[in-house]
This record gives sequence, structure tokens and C-alpha cells, in this order.
Amino acid sequence: MMHECYQIWAQLEHEAGTQLHRQTGLLLLGMKENQELKTIQANLSRQRVEHQCLSSEELKQRFPNIRLPRGEVGLLDNSGGVIYAYKALRALQDAIRQLGGIVRDGEKVVEINPGLLVTVKTTSRSYQAKSLVITAGPWTNQLLRPLGIEMPL
Repeated sequence: MMHECYQIWAQLEHEAGTQLHRQTGLLLLGMKENQELKTIQANLSRQRVEHQCLSSEELKQRFPNIRLPRGEVGLLDNSGGVIYAYKALRALQDAIRQLGGIVRDGEKVVEINPGLLVTVKTTSRSYQAKSLVITAGPWTNQLLRPLGIEMPL
């Protein structure tokens, strides 16, 4: 999904006429035997994402201002970057409005009822739609749990 996401961010940047993302690279640090670091490296390799595994010595040479514990290695994901959250959210909301959508901000979702029409109850009112996109971040499972759904977040 990463490759497709970067394309979509670039398209939104073009449509919004402003920079929403800056590619900086992402340096992950950990002990050589760290399983999480190994899993991330395997995923990057599988997805053919440009990255580098850096030994302790390579880290010292490349990043002399970082003091690392003995045996720590690095994984440099060259595709990593920063999303300018406020600008990105504003651009997404503007795009939704341009496509005829309505943005309701500041309403807490308290209940979701599936059906031919999905009903969403908020602290302000109820809405119905043919489909629903949930972008609740860490609160997603709290919303989905009453429906018997749990996402591995």
C-alpha cells in the first residue's frame, strides 16, 4: 500500500497546490537481534522499498552526533517522511467538499448500526449512508467492538 499511498499524496498535493509530504528518510535503531527490527527489514525487502541496514560502525560514521549503546544497528528506510498533518487534513476536507461531500467535525460517534443503510449516531445527530469510512485511529476498535469486529491495530 505504501507505493500507492505516496502516489495518492502526490496527486492530492498537486490538486491542493501545496506541499503535504516531505521525504526525509526514517532511521530505526535497535539491537541486531531485535525481532521487531528484523520484521520491519523483511517487510521492506518484500515490498522492494529502498533501505539500508547499517552496522554500528556505519552508524557512527554517518551520524556522528548520535551516541549509541554497544551493538546497536540501524535500518534506514529511504522512503520515510513527514506528512504535514494540518495541511493534509485541510486538503482532504477540501477535496471531500469539492466532490459534494459534507465534513462534520467535532462530533463524537457513539454508535454504528450496519444495514442496507448504515446508521451512525453522534453526540449531535444521526446520519445514514450506503457505505461508511472509519478514520478513528486508535479509537477504531472501540467503535467496531459492539459489531463483533476487532482490527489488529
